[in-house]
Amino acid sequence: MSKIQLLMLVYIVLGLVVAGLGVPLVLRRIKPNPFYGVRLGRTMKDEKMWYAVNAYVGRWLVALGLLTAILALVVAAFPGISILRYTLTVLGIVGVGTIAAMVFSWRYIRSLDH
Repeated sequence: MSKIQLLMLVYIVLGLVVAGLGVPLVLRRIKPNPFYGVRLGRTMKDEKMWYAVNAYVGRWLVALGLLTAILALVVAAFPGISILRYTLTVLGIVGVGTIAAMVFSWRYIRSLDH
């Protein structure tokens, strides 16, 4: 197994784990707790807000996790790609997606306050 194939496997597994962590949040199966979910003062005090915020963030987790797994496969298929370029491409796109998820989630939480 080449280094890129090993790294691809790691990215796929991590992506699927992230997506899997989002599913219970989307399905509203996680009650307010101190360990798992978006734990803000507002979400911990208001169960309705807890479920709304965590379902929203959970959808982002599922999307980002699946995107990571798909990108890991697609980018690895580029002919002659170096391990450095592969790593920077996948992590760069995932990083941008993570920042977008954080910004949109923050905006969503703020919209619930009004």
